[in-house]
Parts: sequence; structure tokens; C-alpha cells
Amino acid sequence: MQKRKISFGAVVTLIVLTAGGLGTAFGFGLIGNTPDFSQQDLTTQKDILAPVTKTKIARPKNTSNLNYTQIIQEGNSLLSKNQLDEALSSFQEAARVSQKESLPYEKLGDIFSLKADFDKASKSYEVAFANNTKNRKLYIKEIRSLLNARKISDAQTLISKAQSKSPEIQYLSALIDAFFNDQQKARDAFIAITQLSSTSEDSTDLTPLETLKKNSLIFGKMYKTFELAKESPLSYLQALLAKNYDQIGEYGLAIETAFNGLKSQNDYRDVWVILGHSFLKTQRWADAEDALTKALALDQQSSAAYMYRGISRVHNKQVRDGIADFTQALSLGYKPRVEVLLQLGDAYYILGLTQKALEYYKQVLTADPESLDLFKRPMSIALFTTSDTNVANDLINIASNNFPNNATVFAWKTILLSRSGNLLDARNYLEKALVLDKQDIYVIVAQADLDLQVGNWSEAEASYKHVIEISSSTEDVLVKQYAQQRIDQHNTNPSSLSLE
Repeated sequence: MQKRKISFGAVVTLIVLTAGGLGTAFGFGLIGNTPDFSQQDLTTQKDILAPVTKTKIARPKNTSNLNYTQIIQEGNSLLSKNQLDEALSSFQEAARVSQKESLPYEKLGDIFSLKADFDKASKSYEVAFANNTKNRKLYIKEIRSLLNARKISDAQTLISKAQSKSPEIQYLSALIDAFFNDQQKARDAFIAITQLSSTSEDSTDLTPLETLKKNSLIFGKMYKTFELAKESPLSYLQALLAKNYDQIGEYGLAIETAFNGLKSQNDYRDVWVILGHSFLKTQRWADAEDALTKALALDQQSSAAYMYRGISRVHNKQVRDGIADFTQALSLGYKPRVEVLLQLGDAYYILGLTQKALEYYKQVLTADPESLDLFKRPMSIALFTTSDTNVANDLINIASNNFPNNATVFAWKTILLSRSGNLLDARNYLEKALVLDKQDIYVIVAQADLDLQVGNWSEAEASYKHVIEISSSTEDVLVKQYAQQRIDQHNTNPSSLSLE
């Protein structure tokens, strides 16, 4: 039987690696927009309050002298810096201090979701909702975490207990009905959601009504497509379902639906690719690699399969194998091409081959310079890890052409000019940067570097320390390391400190 191909390029969302941490940025886009029980289970509480890792997490503060509010604030600060294990430890402590509060358990659920530990996430949201049954968003978060844990029947049971059928509850119920192949019921529900007016918006929902309507329309069109293909097997519908679940970020449903489709048609290449991508989005790297290898066994010309397998291999610390896959995806014409180039740059950076990484980053920025965020890692590498000012100059020129009045770009110019000894122009660019955004981390570094060059070490040191305090994202790692190196070098041998 001839298999129908599903257009995949516009469907899946690329995972962009962060070179410093080999992590995927997971937010509530992962679980839709995220979690009901009236009785707390002590076993559940003990489970989610237990240490997450065997290695001891170093706490930045001793919480023994902190009250509940202060511990929560500490946890929020750590979470904003993406220090998940440390934040988890803080919120676990807050939950022990005030066991009847819902917020610590909600925060625990959020972090477990970010770490793709959806079983613990659902248990955390369950306790949170038990502590605050008026907060229906916690109920929805629990349902969504169950779906991502692939406990579809448990999620369905929880939905059946909802006393108020808000638009999002109706939507989640329709997604599950579609999964269990209750086609007419699911289709009617999706149509009903698309016809809801803005007055139907429910403040207890997590997801905006317009998003629910847009996603419901996707499923309505899917059923029409399946009806037109009158002789198509059920595996075709399951392939369409898996594709749609993956497209809207319901990865647990996508995985289970893909498995169902493969039971009856094991050689469906597109379904293997969907399965691999959904495993990637739930941080199941080995499972993703296995699924994508099976896809490539069926079709060695699938650029998407090479691309996603490369990502899974890099996460599995098989970086050179990942590079081979990215190179193959590039040769097969994977679109958008810049995304493959970015993955290659990240992979070479992970290997410590910064010059090679910069070559690919420069290609990305030359082809697609629309996002300033794309410049930050290569600029940090060029400014803070190499002595090649030519690359830094090239990147700054590209950035200047596309962002002619930007504080960050002015700061990069300041840093480079300070090192060349052109302090007058450096000061002029720094003043422009300070007017636009004096809190930008690169602006603060530029200020520190200029103070250092003119001999104001106390001011420079204060700025470098501020950089270390405010650095949070993975893109700030090199900036933070650079600031610390400056301080350490001065403390070791003050007279030798130079920007040359």
C-alpha cells in the first residue's frame, strides 16, 4: 500500500541547543499552558519533597534563618537564572516550612515540568490544588502534566471530575477523545470550540481562547482531510493525529498516537520522524535517536531525520556523530538552512573548536541577521575567548548594519575600541549605550573594561562583580567567566592586568 507523506518542515519546532549546558529551553509552551484533588497524600508529598539528584546541591544561602517569604523569593531568583536544581531545593524547603501553601508545590511542578519529569510534576500540582481548590489553573496544570507523562486515561478521569467545563477543559477533553478514536465526538467538540465568542473566555483557563480555537481548527481540517481519503487505513489518521499533536506541543499524546500507528504500519517513515521529534521535546534523547535511526533505515534521504537525530546525539554526548548528521541534513537541503548551520556552530563550540564554531555562526548571521539574540553567543566567543579581533569586527559590522541604534551593539564596539587603545571613541559609544540601556550586561562589561583601561580599578571591579550577580541565561556564561577572570587576575597580580 502506498504511504502518504506528511509535510514535516512547517510542522515541527526546532530545538536549539545551548552550548554551555546542553539543555533545551523548556517552558509552558512544552505542556500547552499548563494542572485536582481535595485530599493530600503524604506519600505523594514525601516523593516530591525528596532530593531530586544523588549529588548534593550547593545552596547559595543557609535557609535556616529565612522565613517562608524569603525562601520563596530566593527560589524565584534562582529560577530566573535557570538554576533549576537550586531553585527546586528552595521550593522544597518552602513546602516543608508551610505545608498548607499551594505556591511552593506549584513551583515544584513548574520545575519538574522544565526538567521533563512529568510524573513528579503532576503529583506536585495535585498537592498544590488540594491546598487551593479555588485555583483552577492548578487543576489544568495537573491534567497537562499527566498528558505529557503519557497517562492519557488518568488525565481523562481527572477531566471527568471537573465541575465547570471551561473552554480549555472542553479542548483537552476533545484532544483525548481524538486519541481514543471517538472521531465524531472529538470533531463536534473542536467545531464547537472554534465557534466560541470572546465572551466565552474563562479566567480559570491557562491558554488564551484564540489559541484553543486555532488549534481546534487544525483538527477540524484534519478530519476533513481524512474523510476525503475514503480508503485510507486507520494508521493514516493516526499519523495525521500524531503530526497535529506534535505541532501544537502535546508531545505525550503525539508519542502515544505514533506508537499506535506504528503497531499497524511499522514502516511509516514520517511517523518515526514525528515520534523522534516528540521524544526530543520531552528530553528523551536515547529514545529520540532510536526512532530517528529507524526513520533513516526506511529513507536515507530524510533531511529532517538527520537533523533531529543530530540533536539527540549531541545531547547524548556523541557530538562528532551529531556533526556528521547535521552535515548530512545540510547536504540534503534541510530548511531553514540557517538552523542547521546554528546547530553545527553549537556542536563545534561544545568540542572547544571555537574558530570552527565562529565560521558557522558567521554564516548564520550573514544569512539571517534579524535576531540580535543570535549574535550574543558568537560575539561572546569572539570577544571573551579568542584574540581574533577580525572576527569580532566582522560580527559587529553585521550587527551594526541591522541594529544601528542598539545599546548592546554599542557596548560591543566599546569593548573592542578599549582594547585597541582608542579610548575616546570607546567613551563616545559607551555614552550612547548607557543612554539606551545602562542595565544591559554587555554595557556593564564595556563600562568595566573602559574603567580598567584608564586605571579606575575600584569602579571596574564593582562593575565586574555586578555582571557576575546579574548573569542568568546560558548566553551569559562566557560574560560571567570573563568578569571573574578579570577579578582573579587583578587579585593575583594587579600590575599585569591588561586588555591587550
